[in-house]
Amino acid sequence: MINPHGQVTERIERRTGTCAALRPGEYHRIDQVAAGGAYTLFITCPKSCDWGFLVNGVKVPWDVYTAGESASFESSRVAGDK
Repeated sequence: MINPHGQVTERIERRTGTCAALRPGEYHRIDQVAAGGAYTLFITCPKSCDWGFLVNGVKVPWDVYTAGESASFESSRVAGDK
């Protein structure tokens, strides 16, 4: 599927306890959360790029997004991108 920003998206359903590897330029999004909530744990390897959040098709550095400015963003996705 191609989103409004021209990016290809793929939906992969994962169950509790599953692991996934993301490479630079791949993004993680949670569409649905169970009543008990959800945690996402990121384990990083040697740094190959900066990470942030994909907001309306634009990568926003993590420190900008988490500096209390996130209320101004309509939607977000965790992004590892060069």
